[in-house]
Amino acid sequence: MSPRLPIAVRLTPAFARGHVKLGHLLRSVGGPDVRGQTATWRLSSREWAFARALLLHHTRLWLWRTDPKARAGDFLVLDMSSPKRYNRRAWVIDLKCLAPLKLGGGGAGISLIHADRAVAYLVEAGLAEPHTPRLATGDGAVLLALLTTPLRGPDPP
Repeated sequence: MSPRLPIAVRLTPAFARGHVKLGHLLRSVGGPDVRGQTATWRLSSREWAFARALLLHHTRLWLWRTDPKARAGDFLVLDMSSPKRYNRRAWVIDLKCLAPLKLGGGGAGISLIHADRAVAYLVEAGLAEPHTPRLATGDGAVLLALLTTPLRGPDPP
């Protein structure tokens, strides 16, 4: 019996550069026997393009691939620009090819119903304090623009 994998696996700049394989990242968090799991977690071409652009150009944003079966979006993003955990906010995002930006989870169907579990994972890892995640869906380009533009005003829904 293989150990249960967490809800998310952190993707690193080394992964984006092709120096580390997804299977290695999965083994680092789920134990040695996860051969059957790698295919489930594999990124589509549009997910890969999004992850690569974010990881190589925006080092303050840490990126996790969420478990595709967990209904916690495609990715979890944590803004690490603050040294204080209580100031770090997480986005749970779901990519939708060519779709406009929608905040609050609209357009994702059931893909984001367990977003709170993804943030709980960050809390358990000691990276953030408990909070309601920001939810967003849309095309990778609009999500990159959202994530890389400093927020002004109150948190979005």
